[in-house]
Amino acid sequence: MIRLMKSEYLKLLYSRTFWGLLVGTIGLAILSTAPLPYVYHDLQSRVNFGSLTNPDLVDAVYSRSAEGYIFALILGVLVMAGEFRHSTAVATFLSAPKRISVLGSKLIVAAIGGVFYMLVSTGFGFASSAIALGYYADAADPHPEVFINTLAAAAMAGAVLAILGVALGTLIRSQMVAVVSSLLWLFIIERLITLFLPDIGKYLPTSLIAGMMSIKVQGTTSTGVNISTDYLDAIPATFILIGYAAAFAALAISTSLRRDID
Repeated sequence: MIRLMKSEYLKLLYSRTFWGLLVGTIGLAILSTAPLPYVYHDLQSRVNFGSLTNPDLVDAVYSRSAEGYIFALILGVLVMAGEFRHSTAVATFLSAPKRISVLGSKLIVAAIGGVFYMLVSTGFGFASSAIALGYYADAADPHPEVFINTLAAAAMAGAVLAILGVALGTLIRSQMVAVVSSLLWLFIIERLITLFLPDIGKYLPTSLIAGMMSIKVQGTTSTGVNISTDYLDAIPATFILIGYAAAFAALAISTSLRRDID
């Protein structure tokens, strides 16, 4: 198992795609945070969130540093589906007597890679947030716990979504289809479910990640419509997210054991 994990680690380390995705993760973290202080400041006249003097609103800016988790999912897909795309799957699985060892090593290495992506990109997001908020002299200081909560949520999100990606790559095998399906789910389907069926949406991965950060923002529009976040508390959100990882990992392993490798 250790030998297989070392092999998978080296595959990632010497892959240009791995580093390209890391750059993308950092870029998304910066783009998700840098404009927010301006947006919130501009919305003051239309949405009664208060202003950047509200520490909760400043916390919301910093929490967006963990938005790069989509790249952890893509990384997981590439770890598995890339074997089929480059026709190396047969050689990879023949290198070990048991398929479960190969899948286990891929799941572990992908999870580590996802955590690495998220911790690095979240750090850049924190720096971006601080620089952007620095342009507003009246901006409040964030609560100290927002950094711990966001880093913990980012690490967990990176590990879980990388594992989900490996599972998708195992089930779908087509790298392009798996990546596109992932993007459609996270950016369209899941957000529509959360918008129209919030009681269901709060149990989906993106809402669980937000819940883990313990960010609560409430406000009222100029027409009197209340706006508020509705996420699970951090502890149940964490356990449900871990449950997603365990379920999809088991599905990937069971599927791989039954299907032919070509």
